[in-house]
Amino acid sequence: MKSYEDVTTEFPVQYKPRLNIDYRYDPFRVFLLANRGATLPTFDQRYFSSASPLANPDLGLEKIYNLKLRVSHELANNLNYSIVPLSDR
Repeated sequence: MKSYEDVTTEFPVQYKPRLNIDYRYDPFRVFLLANRGATLPTFDQRYFSSASPLANPDLGLEKIYNLKLRVSHELANNLNYSIVPLSDR
């Protein structure tokens, strides 16, 4: 388990925990990744107006939550396949 911290912004300190599990049981492999992150608005998004995008100084921190599960199966030395379910909210 890892954790990252960002203290270089005007936004509150964000802790970014990450859990990564990789389990192998030949010929199968199960990989699980769960983490949390954040994206800061750019200077242009907050303060620069042009013809189409308008500046928005009230833009805040965008929180991101990720969960990834992958199951792989090795058919031969150089041949394998993976199944990765996707979800979009």
